Parts: sequence; C-alpha cells; structure tokens
Amino acid sequence: MKNPQIRRPRSAHRKGQSLVEFALGGLLLAMFMAAALDFGRAYYTWIVVHNMAGEGAVYLSEFPARDYTQTHTTNDTYQERARNVARSAGMVIDQNNVTLTTNNSTSDVRTSVGNSAGNRCMGTAFTVTVTYHMRDLFLPGLIGVNQLTLGADAPGTFTTNGPGC
Repeated sequence: MKNPQIRRPRSAHRKGQSLVEFALGGLLLAMFMAAALDFGRAYYTWIVVHNMAGEGAVYLSEFPARDYTQTHTTNDTYQERARNVARSAGMVIDQNNVTLTTNNSTSDVRTSVGNSAGNRCMGTAFTVTVTYHMRDLFLPGLIGVNQLTLGADAPGTFTTNGPGC
C-alpha cells in the first residue's frame, strides 16, 4: 500500500504573495490619498488668499488712510480685514505665520502705493498683494519640497481722498 502524500491546494502557496501585493497596493493608495488631501487643502488656501486680497482692496479703496503705517489701531486696517477673511474661513492660514506691513517685500499683505498719505488720493490706482507660504504639506515634504508659495493680487482705485490730498 502506497503512502498517500497530502497535497496542499495551489492557492495556499500564494498567501504570502497576496499579502505582499496588498501591502504595496495599500501603500500606493495611501500616497494617492495624501496627494489628494494636500491638493485640496492647497486649492482651498489659494481661494482664501484670493479672497483676502479682494477684501483688502475693497476696504482700502474706501478708507485710504487705514493701514498699519497710519495712526490707526490694528483692528480697523485693511491688513486686518484681509486677515479676518482667513479667520472666517476656518483658520486655514496660520495667524502666527502672517506678518502684515505695507510696502515691504517680505510682508504677506502689502499695497503698491507706499506709506505716504499723499499717494492715496481719489482716483489713484493701487494693488493689494497677499502672499502665503504653506509649510505643512505632507506629500511634498516627503520628496524634499518644504513650502508652497501662494499669492494673489487685487487691483483697486481709491474712491475717497486720504488725509494728504
């Protein structure tokens, strides 16, 4: 009498292969998900930055003297109005990461008319520029990209005279 050998089904040999394929596929799926989340946050932040520039331009056109360089508190300036847009959008933009001054190339909210009140007369065109640096993206951080710079310009025209006109 022959000793029958117990044969395992062919699929039992492939259990390890399936586990490896699932692990690699799951990792790839997680990377795509992280990329989609980063893209969505960057797009939403870009929209908020554009809204900040627009709000700052509208407010500055009506109140030419209200910025940090003039004698106003920080709560009634065009820079603060722009920051309020970010606050109302759910604090997408980290307020500790934003410094606001006018006519300074390193600031996050600035105008093209400068600090002189004499430049802020009715009919004078200006541009409000908002720049934000996203430094907390997951997937670009893995490949060595430390920040993504988002910016927006909003043109405007003063509808009232500033104090120097």
